[in-house]
Amino acid sequence: MIKKFKKFKLLNESSTSHELIEQIDDDDIEKWYDKHYKADLSEIISISSQQNIMYFFDDKKYKEDFIKDYINNYEFDEFDENDLLTYLKKNIDDKNENKILEIYNRNNYDEDDEDSEKETEYSEYMLEELDKDELIEVIEYSNEEDNCTKWIINWCYSNSDGVDIFDEFCGFAKKNDIYGNYKYGSFEPIESSKLYSIISEYIDDDKLIKNWNDNIDFSYKKEQVEENIYNSTFLQKYLIKKDPDNVEALINLWMKYKFKSKNIGNIYIFQKAYINKYIKDNIEEDDNEEDKNILIEDALEYLHDKFGVNDKISEEYRPHMWKIFTQDNYNL
Repeated sequence: MIKKFKKFKLLNESSTSHELIEQIDDDDIEKWYDKHYKADLSEIISISSQQNIMYFFDDKKYKEDFIKDYINNYEFDEFDENDLLTYLKKNIDDKNENKILEIYNRNNYDEDDEDSEKETEYSEYMLEELDKDELIEVIEYSNEEDNCTKWIINWCYSNSDGVDIFDEFCGFAKKNDIYGNYKYGSFEPIESSKLYSIISEYIDDDKLIKNWNDNIDFSYKKEQVEENIYNSTFLQKYLIKKDPDNVEALINLWMKYKFKSKNIGNIYIFQKAYINKYIKDNIEEDDNEEDKNILIEDALEYLHDKFGVNDKISEEYRPHMWKIFTQDNYNL
């Protein structure tokens, strides 16, 4: 075996992992962590603040849905007189004016009174004199019931955003941007999970999770990646490509788990790197080609015993495979 490799085996797992993690670029650590450590949404919600949840609240969609639902479940004649009056003032047309004129004359013109005069032209003051039932009559005459309902509701909430509307109808008190209830004179915030359950369809879960991951301390992410090198073939390939001499450190990690963790021991780039490293660490200045061949054979034998020799390696080093062929043929 490699002399340096025997010495390296004496190092503990944490020092080996630390040596390897320092070779992985920070951006790659971030990407690997984000891919493999997507936090569970329910866990994030349970430990998030209410403000953090509301930061991802789609108040525009909430307002649109609220108004749509309000319109579908509200009859225009339920509005008070002032609302109906405001609607007609803002949406008056010839048809409305003619009907208002008709109602006004009905209320004020007496054909049996010679002093009574019938108005022939509409004036704004006439609308002001109509009561609620008469305002409804004008709107129904023009078949504007639905339009009236939509207009009044949109007008009522024109200066409110989705958060304002939610605050009004969510059923909770609000203090310092926190939702809760007053009990016995004190304010008790509700749990974040309860708030989320009410507005979950208006929360962008993907952005919430991404924000959570983005705000996790980098040192924690790095620690998590470091702890997974021994069992991640992606990270192992990354490290071999970064520096082929990392074969020693990787084997040291795998030994800790008796080679039962996921590893790249059977792929070409690892075995090629191992053979080259074995030769480099054991060849002497005065060694000849025959000595080098012996080292190759020993390296192949080790790979065979631990991982099985890769087919491409077996083909490339066929003349040096005799020890392995002998073992396999005679079941040694």
